[in-house]
Amino acid sequence: MITVQETFNGPRDFPVSGKFFRLLSTVNPVDLDFLAEGGGISDYAKQVSTGYYGHLRFDRVRITTGANEQVKFVVSDDRAGIDAISVGLTKPSTINTVPDVALGAGVATPVLGIDASRQQALITNLAGNANAIRVGDANVGAARGVQVGVGQTITIAGSAAISAFSAGAQNVGVTVVKD
Repeated sequence: MITVQETFNGPRDFPVSGKFFRLLSTVNPVDLDFLAEGGGISDYAKQVSTGYYGHLRFDRVRITTGANEQVKFVVSDDRAGIDAISVGLTKPSTINTVPDVALGAGVATPVLGIDASRQQALITNLAGNANAIRVGDANVGAARGVQVGVGQTITIAGSAAISAFSAGAQNVGVTVVKD
């Protein structure tokens, strides 16, 4: 599979061969000539826009633009290469440390509220604490939620509200990673 992106004006030959072609982006419609070995036109498409898809055998592609513009396309011998999904991942841009949260003895305590921009939360059962804690939703309790030992940290992905439970009153450390 090959992806090509170039800016040009008028006709331009690309020495790429394949069986599948997809026009990924162009500002204005373009003309396409699919050339067979020896230079003869095996197929063509006139005034096509972004998203155009062709399934045929070719040895070269000629693209003609009407103005100086950027054109991006992909060529492959395998349909899966053309129809693959692109996934973009957003790296977090902010790390916020917040004051320790005091957990009440024997009750679920809210640690963080709902936050759509939060990617992850790190909840630490501080090293000086006497008891393991449980971390989860508002229903967390002595036998519900994920147990976090003394001195350990749990990382929770997502934006939902987080609560914690402790048998005795103690503090937890909290760090939030956001978009």
